[in-house]
Amino acid sequence: MKSLDPSIKVIGVQTEGASTMYESWKAGEIIKVEEFQTLAEGLLGGLEPEALTFEVIKKNVDKIVLVRDDNIKKAIRILWNKEGQIVEGAGATSVAYILEHAEKFDNKNVIAVLSGGNIEESLFREIIASP
Repeated sequence: MKSLDPSIKVIGVQTEGASTMYESWKAGEIIKVEEFQTLAEGLLGGLEPEALTFEVIKKNVDKIVLVRDDNIKKAIRILWNKEGQIVEGAGATSVAYILEHAEKFDNKNVIAVLSGGNIEESLFREIIASP
């Protein structure tokens, strides 16, 4: 996206429980962070010291933010109820951020990347059944 239009803002989204990339990005180097259970299980696992991903993110991502698990649940419910999409926790983080900060996105063109539908069926059913 940046190669087509450098003015495009790219926001990376992590969770409070899987914040290694967020903390490393802030520090400007890969650091070790204690992670804890999160709905976005696909984001857990830290970063390898030689990770290419970190260099790509440093070059192309304008900001990295954290979201709360309760908003990931809300995003999963909305994506199912409005779009019929089954999205796992990690895949719903971008929508969770938009929900947390809707006013920032008023009158803007926004693309939210949804990645992965690998969510345990019982967890999915529990989330969509809750208010």
